[in-house]
Amino acid sequence: MQYLKKNIKFSILTFLIIVLSVTISVSTLAKTEVYFSLSDNPQKEIIKNINQAEAFINIAMYIFTDKEIALSLIKARERGVKVRPYLDKDQVDYRYSQSRFLVQKGIKTRISSNEYIMHNKFAIIDNRLLLTGSYNWTLLFSM
Repeated sequence: MQYLKKNIKFSILTFLIIVLSVTISVSTLAKTEVYFSLSDNPQKEIIKNINQAEAFINIAMYIFTDKEIALSLIKARERGVKVRPYLDKDQVDYRYSQSRFLVQKGIKTRISSNEYIMHNKFAIIDNRLLLTGSYNWTLLFSM
C-alpha cells in the first residue's frame, strides 16, 4: 500500500511538471500584444505587420476606411504578397470605404452576401500572426 501511495504521488508530481513545462513552452512561442486605439496607435502596428508580410494577408473587416492601411496592403501586393480582403456588404456603397480603391489597384475583394452584418475584425498574416480586436480599420475623422 505504501508503495502505491508513493507511486501515485510521483505520478501526480510528474504530470504537474509536464503540464507546467508544456505551458511554459507554449507561452514562450505565443506572443500577445495589446493596443488601445485612443492611446497606442494600433494603425501603426497594423501597417508594420502588413509591411512584414511575406506570403499572404487574409482580412475580414466590418468597416475599412483607413487609406494608410489600404496603401500598405497595395504595397504588400506589389511585393508579391497575396492580399485577400473580405468585407461587409455595406462597404460597397459606403462613402469612405477603401473597397473600391483596393479593387482599382488589383486586389480582388470579396463582399459578404449575408443579410446580416459581417462584424468580424481580424487579419491573418503568413499563418504566424493574428491581428484581432474591436478596432475597425478606420479613422475616426473619416466616418
